[in-house]
Amino acid sequence: MADFINEKVKLAVESAEKILSKHKITKAPVNIEKIAESMGIDVAKIKFSTDEISGAIKMRGKEGRPVIAVNQDHCAERQRFTIAHEIGHFVLHSIDNLHVDSNSVYFRDSNALHTTTNVKEVQANQFAAELLMPRDMVIADLRGKFKLINKDEDVKTVAGLAKKYNVSQQAMMIRIGGLVI
Repeated sequence: MADFINEKVKLAVESAEKILSKHKITKAPVNIEKIAESMGIDVAKIKFSTDEISGAIKMRGKEGRPVIAVNQDHCAERQRFTIAHEIGHFVLHSIDNLHVDSNSVYFRDSNALHTTTNVKEVQANQFAAELLMPRDMVIADLRGKFKLINKDEDVKTVAGLAKKYNVSQQAMMIRIGGLVI
C-alpha cells in the first residue's frame, strides 16, 4: 500500500510542477486564482452552512465549466490552499459531480501518507503544497536559515516564509517537515 500511495504522491508533485513550469512561476507567492482561471476553473467564495467545510469542486452541468467553492469565512491563506487542493482534485481525479473537502482532511502530516485510507485527499494536499510552496523555491529559501539550536530564529524563519508564500505557518511547517534538504 505504501508504494501505491508514494506513486500517487509522485504523480501529484509532477502534475503541480508541470503547471508551475507552464505558467513560468519562479517566485512566491503563486497567483493561484490566475492559475485556476487559466485552466477554465471559476472560483466562488461563498458562505457554507458549517465552518467544517473548506471547499468543494463541481462541474456546472454535463459539459459545463468546473467551479471551486471556497469557504469565505476562512482566512485568505486557508482559502488559497483550498483552491490549490481543489485544482489538485480537478487535475488528478475524475470530477463528474461534486467533491466536498472538510477540515478533517485539510492537512496531513508525513505519517498520514502511510496510514490514511483516503489517498485522493493525500494526493490533493501534496499537489496543493507543491503548487503553493514549490520544493526547489522553499529549499533555496531555507539554505543556511535553520540552525536547530535557536528556536526563536527558526520560528521567525517559518513565519517569514509563510508570509512570503502567502500560506499559513502550519502549512509551511508541514511543507518544511516533508522536504528532504
